[in-house]
Amino acid sequence: MSFGSENDIASAVPEDLVEKWQGSVNVLANIVNVPVALVMRLSGPEIEVFISSNTEGNPYHPGGSEHFEGSGLYCETVIKNRGRLLVPNALKDEKWFRNPDIKLGMISCLGFPILYPDGTPFGTICVLDREENHFGEWVERLMEQFRHLFELHLALQQKNGKLKESLEEISRLSSELEKAANTDPLTGLYNRRIFNEIFERERSRHGRTGSHFCIIMGDLDGFKKINDTYGHSAGDQVLIKVARILEESSRIHDYLFRWGGDEFLALLTDTTIEGGISFAEKVLDELTNSIEGPDDPLGEISICFGITGLMPGDEADGVIARCDKLLYESKSCGRGRISSMEDR
Repeated sequence: MSFGSENDIASAVPEDLVEKWQGSVNVLANIVNVPVALVMRLSGPEIEVFISSNTEGNPYHPGGSEHFEGSGLYCETVIKNRGRLLVPNALKDEKWFRNPDIKLGMISCLGFPILYPDGTPFGTICVLDREENHFGEWVERLMEQFRHLFELHLALQQKNGKLKESLEEISRLSSELEKAANTDPLTGLYNRRIFNEIFERERSRHGRTGSHFCIIMGDLDGFKKINDTYGHSAGDQVLIKVARILEESSRIHDYLFRWGGDEFLALLTDTTIEGGISFAEKVLDELTNSIEGPDDPLGEISICFGITGLMPGDEADGVIARCDKLLYESKSCGRGRISSMEDR
């Protein structure tokens, strides 16, 4: 049997539980006064040493393994029979005198199965001795107690695992629901429901650091004609394309919103009014460059913008009202126009 150097114990049983089991196995070996106490574990087609007592001369090391089926080990019989095994002296028993453990000098064994809550085997707990040993009833009762303790640990671990999975699923669903509540389903941009929260966060950051940010409201020119001429499905595709142009023109730390209908809003962080104007001009250029031939509905539209920064005492509603007024001024001057606080 291959009982090589110590390996990392598999992560299925948490480290704190492994430490508790190690302490229990050490106590068991000392109380029973044997050179070896083990917890063996099934791991796929292998059976491995999971916990081994820290007793002098113990030849078994965690991580040592053997192919389970047909191994001839004491533990193979314990697991297959799901019951106690007592071998007082393998050298006097024709069934056991070729047992691989004898090569390590272990001629006597007392073992019990360790089962998961559903009855499938985890492995075994056993004590081994170099001398003939009948162990006795009190040793059997003691090992039954350790076995029961380990099985309780496995049951708790399983329940904790299921609880963790449930909490992770709840967290995932909660995140998805929150995202759905704050996201426009057509364009994937934020909706106006979340704007106040983001605005307050950026306004607070502005108060702490003096960082700039600007608000840009855009309204499509000629969008009604697209719906009337090409249908609402084509209108939806235009809105999606505009949303992608806005995303490609912005940075990862900017915030983009579908404000409603054919209106969009951008909150650009660390950006002056001049930077906001540059953003709007870039969007207008990208809109023109994205037109795919004379029949593309995108060629029917342009965008007007109103751009404002933050003024002392500004609340979200006041900023939006000022931005909306600037947008109205843009639209009154024609298509693809930009009005900003800088124009005042």
